[in-house]
Amino acid sequence: MSDDVGIIHDIFGVDEAIYLPTKMHEVMLDKDRREEAFSRYIKEYSCDPSVDGFHDYYMAEQAERKTNKQDFTPNAVSDLVAGLTGSNHANFVFEPTAGTGGMMIRNWWEGIQSLGPLGMLFHKPSSKFYWLEELSDRAIPFLLFNAAIRGINAVIVHGDSLSREVKNIYFVQNTEDEPFAHSSINVMPRTDEVRRYFNVDDWVGEPLEHIEDELELDGIRILANS
Repeated sequence: MSDDVGIIHDIFGVDEAIYLPTKMHEVMLDKDRREEAFSRYIKEYSCDPSVDGFHDYYMAEQAERKTNKQDFTPNAVSDLVAGLTGSNHANFVFEPTAGTGGMMIRNWWEGIQSLGPLGMLFHKPSSKFYWLEELSDRAIPFLLFNAAIRGINAVIVHGDSLSREVKNIYFVQNTEDEPFAHSSINVMPRTDEVRRYFNVDDWVGEPLEHIEDELELDGIRILANS
């Protein structure tokens, strides 16, 4: 495990685990640095897209077990849920406690496997959309990483699923709709339209302003600012 910690910390340029979530979030909102991190992660740490490569690291170094009772779903349980619900064939998936994305990844992978041995080559990212919600500040950067590196299309609501107090809403989008393309990461603005659509009761903290491409979500249209 110590070797894994060293590799992960080196990819994001930190010396201690406490600094990783903040630095990782910073990298996720910088396209060039994000792509560099993706390349290093695949080459130096994990090239298996079917599992959350951060699972063991997060549980050992980042999980808020005492304060937020964080424990993450084993792959076997995620596979069982996908099989029982038939969610590998659904084009919309909702998960209110997404963590770092373990269940999302297994659902995504089951869908690809259902296409046959060459499913990874021929699946269309636009055929499935994820609505994910997560409260933990530490988990959000890992969830963004896991969705974007796999080219997944998703909305990620960073906030409380019950109280609807929300910090930020991210729109992760595979603009090329290609199976091996990475997704862009955008932050939805705090407009009245966005608030109503996502049932936000209250915004928490300072807003982030980060839009990488043109967004269209059920009539909500946002133009890139860069």
